[in-house]
Amino acid sequence: MYKPEKQVRRRRFWRRVRFYFFLMILGWLTIAVLAFVLYFPLFKIKKIKIEGQRRLSGEEIVSLARPEVLDSFWRRLLGFKHWLSWSEAAVHPPHPLLAKLAVDKNLWRGELKITVVEKQPHAIWCENENCWTIDEEGAAFEKIPAATGGADSPLIRTNMEMSAGRIDGRLWPNLKKIIAALKENGGGEYFIDRELQEASVKFKDGPELFFSLRFEPAAALAALEKLRTRSEFNGWQYLDLRVENRIYYR
Repeated sequence: MYKPEKQVRRRRFWRRVRFYFFLMILGWLTIAVLAFVLYFPLFKIKKIKIEGQRRLSGEEIVSLARPEVLDSFWRRLLGFKHWLSWSEAAVHPPHPLLAKLAVDKNLWRGELKITVVEKQPHAIWCENENCWTIDEEGAAFEKIPAATGGADSPLIRTNMEMSAGRIDGRLWPNLKKIIAALKENGGGEYFIDRELQEASVKFKDGPELFFSLRFEPAAALAALEKLRTRSEFNGWQYLDLRVENRIYYR
């Protein structure tokens, strides 16, 4: 019984030796691969080029992008100027003026190009003499002097105040649809009554329009399109579309 027990212990010993030797080799390979990824020049960004910014400097763009790029332990380990840290095609910093930062990578030249896409005003929102540009989500992103609107940025006057820099979510979706449908008429000037949840729109030509913001405006806008074809349309004083399935005009 002695010899078999000795052989069993010997085999166990060599199995442990081989196992620990395998772990050691695996550890060294892991360190070698990690060092290669971290320090090999091909993985390093040599130049960051920033284009398209108008209201923010290049340094501000980099400062805004850094926490968005280095958002995990491994990316922080790799660093800001490592290609593997920039895996997405765009970065979305939480800044009121920015829509996104589009990323274009040229690995062979070692150049990273960041194209700044700034928010474009969807409309101008004025509470008394205080005016802001607002984006497609109804959020204010830049205070501006009192101004007149245009086709791309209609002027909205109101007796209501924004909540946390954003238009009331109950009103904005329907108001946005009305603005989109009427932009081809030159934008117009809107007035929003918060208590009644209604909107009126004035244009240089044609009647003043009244809409309710309490319900979906698709039917009212479809009716408006039909009425526009009538020869007397521009001679009307107003067109009231505030009641569902009813139209009043004068």
